[in-house]
Amino acid sequence: MAAEMGVELAADARGGAVNACSSSWDLVVIGGGPAGSAAAITAARHGIRTLIVDRADHPRPKVCGCCLSPLALDRLRALGAASVTALGNVVHTVRVDCCGSVTDWQRSGVALSRAALDAALLRAAAEAGARVITGVVAQASPGGEVMLRSGNEARQLNARLVIAADGIGGSSVRSSDRLRWRTLPRARIGFGALLPHDAIDLRAGELLMCVRDGGYIGVVSLGDGSVDVAAATAPEAVRSVGGPAALAARWLAPWVRDGNSIVTSAWSGTPRLTRRRAAATDDRIIVAGDAFGYVEPFTGEGIGWALASGIAAADHAQRVLRGGAAVRAWERTARRMSAWPHARCASMALLVRAPRVLAAVLRAGQYAPMVAARMGRAWGVQRTLSMDGGVAR
Repeated sequence: MAAEMGVELAADARGGAVNACSSSWDLVVIGGGPAGSAAAITAARHGIRTLIVDRADHPRPKVCGCCLSPLALDRLRALGAASVTALGNVVHTVRVDCCGSVTDWQRSGVALSRAALDAALLRAAAEAGARVITGVVAQASPGGEVMLRSGNEARQLNARLVIAADGIGGSSVRSSDRLRWRTLPRARIGFGALLPHDAIDLRAGELLMCVRDGGYIGVVSLGDGSVDVAAATAPEAVRSVGGPAALAARWLAPWVRDGNSIVTSAWSGTPRLTRRRAAATDDRIIVAGDAFGYVEPFTGEGIGWALASGIAAADHAQRVLRGGAAVRAWERTARRMSAWPHARCASMALLVRAPRVLAAVLRAGQYAPMVAARMGRAWGVQRTLSMDGGVAR
């Protein structure tokens, strides 16, 4: 799979690629995830001379953002990258397990490995005309200078504009005080792993979401046969049981088939999740996707938001570069775009912090269709299928 999914992109970062790279660009995009790739594809299609840089070699393993919502699928079609979804699994049901109450929700979507998705989007960026370099660390200054580093190589580039789309863990714009992070004191951390296909009891087409005291954990089967597990939790919940594997085993206990695979799998973690930039622009820099603002990803809308944000950032960039807009005008656009998805995710994050209240709400949905419908809309799902084994219509 490696050769097929994009090793040629990683190879571009070796053998002197940093020093061989042109020193002047209209646009440099930092970050090769969905937001960055969407920005690079869109900008290149506008005829903008674009470089996209990512610190990881691709294909890369990544456990978050494996569920593609209808919004994400629509944006992939717009970018000409929808064919990659054939490598995923169709998801038609979300099963929520909360304090003994199990509810099924109907939902359309696709579960796809991030290795496949990210590599396909980077390839689409290259095919659109952007220069793609992976395995290289980039840092930008507000004046448009971008420093690239890879091993012993280092080179400074100049960009008329920079789009920073390197996610919540990125450090590409740390030189800008204006773009500093604001992290909520009670923000949770994320952790996840890829498990063998038979580790968890999952039905075909199902996304399992378990809500527990201290957080929640989601499980879905990917197109390559592996099972993706991703969670958001209070840091103390992880520490209290000795690590993410032990916590995942405890929270998923009713659904675990092979407990040993949970213990022996490689688990990764994230910084604190719920955070937002103090601003969205600084001189020649604009930020997009999760690099602008991130909340707990309970609704599974993260990839759709990232793709939409990247496309909009590139559209704004081309107007700036052609004299039709000011850089700072992105502030209003970014905040307007993020207002609804972030508010919805934040409201759901508050609710799942009280799992017994959530369980009561889920039970109420069995007898009050309007309650069920409102919950479904909040989670981006269509309708309730069952509640504790019964049928709620």
